Amino acid sequence: MDRRRYLLSLLGLVAAFTVLTGFRPDDPDSTGLFRFEPGYDVDTFDSDGGRVRVHFTRSGPDAVKLTDSDDDGVPDAVVVVADTYERVLSAYVDLGYRSPASDLGTFGGDGGSDRLDVYLIDFAGQADGAFVRDRCASNSSVCSGYVAQENDYQGYGYPSFAVATEILSSHELFHAVQAAYDADQGANWSEGTAVWASERFDPSLNDLEYFIGAWFDEPNRSIDQEPIGPVDGYSYGLAIFAQFLSERYEDDLHRLLWERLEDGADGVEDPQWLPILAALLEDSYDTSFDAAWVTFADWVLRCGHGGPAGATFANAARYPRVAADAVTLPFSKERLRVYRASLQVWSVAPAGRARVAVALPTTDPGTLEGLTLILSTRSGDTVESVVLDGASGSIAVNHADEVRAVVVNSLRSGDSRRPGLCLGDAAEVAACVAAIAPTTAEPDPELADVADGDEADTASSDDAGDALGGDATAEVAPTPPKDNGGCGGGPTHGPGLLGLLAAGLLLAWRRHNAALHNNAATPSGAPRS
Repeated sequence: MDRRRYLLSLLGLVAAFTVLTGFRPDDPDSTGLFRFEPGYDVDTFDSDGGRVRVHFTRSGPDAVKLTDSDDDGVPDAVVVVADTYERVLSAYVDLGYRSPASDLGTFGGDGGSDRLDVYLIDFAGQADGAFVRDRCASNSSVCSGYVAQENDYQGYGYPSFAVATEILSSHELFHAVQAAYDADQGANWSEGTAVWASERFDPSLNDLEYFIGAWFDEPNRSIDQEPIGPVDGYSYGLAIFAQFLSERYEDDLHRLLWERLEDGADGVEDPQWLPILAALLEDSYDTSFDAAWVTFADWVLRCGHGGPAGATFANAARYPRVAADAVTLPFSKERLRVYRASLQVWSVAPAGRARVAVALPTTDPGTLEGLTLILSTRSGDTVESVVLDGASGSIAVNHADEVRAVVVNSLRSGDSRRPGLCLGDAAEVAACVAAIAPTTAEPDPELADVADGDEADTASSDDAGDALGGDATAEVAPTPPKDNGGCGGGPTHGPGLLGLLAAGLLLAWRRHNAALHNNAATPSGAPRS
């Protein structure tokens, strides 16, 4: 287990439950997980911008640091929180997003005003903050809530209280923004886009780089398959797909998508993010999800390398390599299992072959629906690729160090695709095909002839693929029983968590191992653990 994965494993669990409760952390009758220790006065401070109210104590276990450098009677830490949340809110409003839903009127007026309430509470090292929704409009998924934030970050390892507050606020406030449209989109897209939003607010915060490794480790999982049980790192790691959409198309795509996710938008009673994204790509960007997903897979192949060949992410060299099954040529597998909206990667050494061919043999042509093959070569840090137009093809090795084969399933519904897989030179692949599916036509190893790298990267500049998807759900990939990241914290207080389960309170509870943010201000390109 590498250090990054080990640290992710420390991040604990996320509780995601739904109930509408009137209790806030400063309510003496509250039995919730987030509450001030009874017996201490709770003060408030309103931001100059008029949109944020900070709740804090000056004594007891939840006390903030009392340093007051300008002697205005308000601790500096409280002012930092108020000013930071104002800046983040302004940034999201400037991007065209709604402000978080007010808790006045139909929402009940919690916190004593219509301002966004931020409660500074001692999390005792178990979490660094959460957006908690506590009121939803009648017959709607538009919800209001509040943010609970660690009071001082003592022992968390952040470079400063200010940096910790920027990281926490930019993520949790985007959850509040999401709830102003639809609070029920599930962990994958909610957490993935919240990580993306932090990156959009301030790329130096490095949250995106910190979390995306969880997706790169498991590209074979369906992107709309919600975690079973605690939210794991995959949901946060899906920020890499959100980042792709932003870089390949435009930042505004995300706002347009959230506007379409509100209940009743465009006549859809309860929109879900993946089919709505597919419709948005067709309506506003003259492409399809299928094409975008194949292009995303092609971009991903260049991550973790510094070579210039082919279109990819602006910071691809800083991202991880996508996980691949390392196999030896010739290689065959009688039946794959490629889940909807996912991809699988195999890595081989050419071992003296001038070309490497691939084929997906099957006696049932229907099982090839939605599948696309990509072949790539890597020479040092330079990656070249070709998107194949069919179920077989080959690529010139040209002294490459590595060849990777990718099977992309761009369907958004249905059972997994289960063809075979053959890798090797032309003769080896032909023999493999004959053994697995004798009725399959012999693969044409010249289908994707990339000689000397001159024709590489056929899908790097334009989306490739046809619209093949549907909307029904069917077979899904099994979710591994892991807990490796995100709004979840370390072990929780037993009684508090049991009470939370009983109440059914929806939380987006986030725990960083803050030591990973020590280099948040390091020069661009600095490695992270």
